[in-house]
Amino acid sequence: MIDKIIDDIKDFINRPRKQHQLLSDTFSWNMLCASMDTIEDNQLAIKAYQKLPSFDGFTGGYLHIYGLLQALYLQQNAANHLSQSLFNEKIDFKNDYPALFKIRELRNDIIGHPTYNGKSFCVISRITIINNGFTVAYYIPNKDTKFEDINIYNILSIQSELILKILIKIKSELEMENSEHKQKFIDNKLTSIIPSTMSYHISKLYEGLYSPDINKLSLVKINLDFINKILDKIKNGIVERYGNIDAVDEPKRIYHKFEYIFNHLSESLDKNLYNHNLDTEIYIVSFKKEFELLKEILEEIDEEYIKRV
Repeated sequence: MIDKIIDDIKDFINRPRKQHQLLSDTFSWNMLCASMDTIEDNQLAIKAYQKLPSFDGFTGGYLHIYGLLQALYLQQNAANHLSQSLFNEKIDFKNDYPALFKIRELRNDIIGHPTYNGKSFCVISRITIINNGFTVAYYIPNKDTKFEDINIYNILSIQSELILKILIKIKSELEMENSEHKQKFIDNKLTSIIPSTMSYHISKLYEGLYSPDINKLSLVKINLDFINKILDKIKNGIVERYGNIDAVDEPKRIYHKFEYIFNHLSESLDKNLYNHNLDTEIYIVSFKKEFELLKEILEEIDEEYIKRV
């Protein structure tokens, strides 16, 4: 389940709007990627521990236990950094997840600062080590020695349950954020920006191509300006949804072509090179093709924004 939830979180952060937003902060993006990988990597370590053959304190037990406790600790740290990178919120293990905090303290006592943790000196009793657990001796200055039996499978169950709970909470916050963003546009389709007369205005770009009437060129200019205004409105609508036109590859590519095409057409008009110009006709044909493609993309975006999640 942990692997599945991480995959769901990856799906959210790789969506164009969220990904573009996250990539604007390289530090947080790198922390995010490292955190997700570390959660998964340490889950593999936990699964590997559960498949180990029987061992004791004389046949690799210390290495296995040290490694497992470190994997649990790292996975918790990664969950914390995942929350920080996405929402700038630290996880308060001590107050909100005391059972996880106890695992963290156990790790610190045994493999973090065993020779002195500020309160006691800690060692694992070698003869008690088995796959399912061990006994820790706490030598407390001026007090009696304390012994604690540790059930590893119980610890693994707690870790799995609570890390999953944290990840589900993170996923739910991403779902809510995504749903609230989409709700703003549910009744505001990008395709509705395109007027029903758009085909007429595009067809008027052909006016003056092969006509001797110089007045036709002023008509071309009027329609060229009108089309540009519609394209700007569409672009603004895309930016409202994704934060930047660069966040969506296809519209980004198409608008780059539009800019090139309209610069050429405007320059041809200004220099009286519009008439009987094969290049001009080719540019208009290219614009029509790219505009039809843009309409298909807008329909897909509108369809996506109908979905709540």
